[in-house]
Amino acid sequence: VASLLRELPQVAVETTLVRPATRERLEAALGERSDLPTAVLLIAHGTYDTERGRGTVHLETVDGRTDQVPADLLSGMLLQAPRLRLAVLNLCSGADSSHTEPFSGLAQALIDGGVPAVVAMHGRVSDRSAGLFGPALLKKLAANRTIDEAMAYGRRTSPAQSARASHQGIPSLA
Repeated sequence: VASLLRELPQVAVETTLVRPATRERLEAALGERSDLPTAVLLIAHGTYDTERGRGTVHLETVDGRTDQVPADLLSGMLLQAPRLRLAVLNLCSGADSSHTEPFSGLAQALIDGGVPAVVAMHGRVSDRSAGLFGPALLKKLAANRTIDEAMAYGRRTSPAQSARASHQGIPSLA
């Protein structure tokens, strides 16, 4: 988070940090101003439950416990921001889904729910990869680069890109 705040130009970007990241605080931040945000970077833990066939993001409860928020609920929360154009899920398994239920994952549910573009990770992601990718992506977007250019730049910063040939930990655009 500190790297992200240092890297982004304050002229082009207004940053709101939501801590602790509870459902209530996230909803309040999204509904605070109708003209913002146009992009949301969600840094959290994520999982894909293969038994239930759904993706979840792990937010916090007021008392510091884990609050597993399913994809459809996260989609509804994010869509409280009417000008939202991009959601970046900087978390594990944000792009994972079932072959039989393609919209069961977090990224897919957000697209299905009306978010125009979602960037998410396949499989497990190291803190280092996530910490490098998010700031790199948003830095290029703040400099008016296209999402494709920003994705390419962000992927080049990710150690997962050179470390593995699989799709694990590699960001994708939904």
